[in-house]
Amino acid sequence: MPHRAGKNRGSCAGIGKLCFSAICCKGKRRVVFRAAFGCKKISSNQKDACYSLQETAFAMIGEATERALSFTEKKELLIVGGVSANKRLSEILKKICQRQKCKFFVSPIEYAGDCGSQIAWTGLLEATAKKGAKLDETFVRQSWRLDTVEIDY
Repeated sequence: MPHRAGKNRGSCAGIGKLCFSAICCKGKRRVVFRAAFGCKKISSNQKDACYSLQETAFAMIGEATERALSFTEKKELLIVGGVSANKRLSEILKKICQRQKCKFFVSPIEYAGDCGSQIAWTGLLEATAKKGAKLDETFVRQSWRLDTVEIDY
């Protein structure tokens, strides 16, 4: 019987949902507003705004992670993929793990990028398990939650 990704695997994917679009929209509006009043070059205020957007996004990720660790009582956190290369995010998550008394792990930088071969391998497994699909039955779903994907292999 197929199971859902994340079930019985220690995943916290279903704990919370983060939406960054509002932060990006607000930031873009500020830049457009400033440009409308003749501010052509990137000022230190805009650089500060970009930094603030990053910190806000990281704080959201940190809060969701801390809640997930507390709720699930997990004692380890591993970050992988592109986000694991960000030292600032790692610093925030490490402090959270210290507060939650759990171990913190970061994948080595050589494995930190998004990996096309992993995606291709998963596609191969899916194609083998489901015997392929007709092109008109396929689709792209951006922001597809991993904990809702049926796994047949």
